[in-house]
Amino acid sequence: MARPAKAVAAKTGAITKEEEKIRLETESALRGSEPPKPSRHLTKNQKKIFKEITNELIDANVLGKLDSYILDETARTIDSLRSLQEIAAQKPDVLMDPNYIRANSAYMKDFFRECNELCLSPQSRAKLSVSNVKAAENKERKTLMDIFNEDDDD
Repeated sequence: MARPAKAVAAKTGAITKEEEKIRLETESALRGSEPPKPSRHLTKNQKKIFKEITNELIDANVLGKLDSYILDETARTIDSLRSLQEIAAQKPDVLMDPNYIRANSAYMKDFFRECNELCLSPQSRAKLSVSNVKAAENKERKTLMDIFNEDDDD
């Protein structure tokens, strides 16, 4: 089974310069110029979670307005997991309740899937950092034309 495509900023494999350029332009156009905004129907707590995640990921330049839905769902999931943890802390007997176990399991499954979608796992962040280092190295690398142009200035 093929792996899902990642953003060009998060790529780890080799692609041609032309393909990279086309993908960057497409991703940029799809991302839009506005950052994602939480839905109005989120609770105050869920909006806080949404903003925390957004603030951390906005610098990685991988989020766009279209990511609002997945961020909404992630905020709801995290809020629900925290609520379940609070219930368990107050009533430890609930940990053996099949309904609690089922709900916790479903929310954890959703949480891990959403983390994967948003590149929130340590592995995804490591891939992003490697890509950022490679991009910085490529910007610093001089072409033969740059060297010739420097000589012309002297």
